[in-house]
Amino acid sequence: MDLGLINHKLVNDEYEGREQFVEDLRLVFSNAVEFNRPAAQQAQSQKELNPHFVMDDLAAKTYAIATHLLNYVDHLELEYFKVRDAASVSFNFRTSSS
Repeated sequence: MDLGLINHKLVNDEYEGREQFVEDLRLVFSNAVEFNRPAAQQAQSQKELNPHFVMDDLAAKTYAIATHLLNYVDHLELEYFKVRDAASVSFNFRTSSS
């Protein structure tokens, strides 16, 4: 799964619901986090040894960005479902006749 495939599925209306879309996004970013974790840990070690170390490793930067995007997807999902669920609730107020 990659962002190109997600785009293809969006353009061709292949998602049956938002849950599938969110799961695909989560899969892409969690895979990026796991794949780039070792390089990010190595870069962090270098930074601890040398405070002037500049993280120029692409994998370490990708790890940081993917971690942020994964957290952002989780946040958006929570906010979207919260707003969506609140909007779909039907309020039927019945007044009692006295």
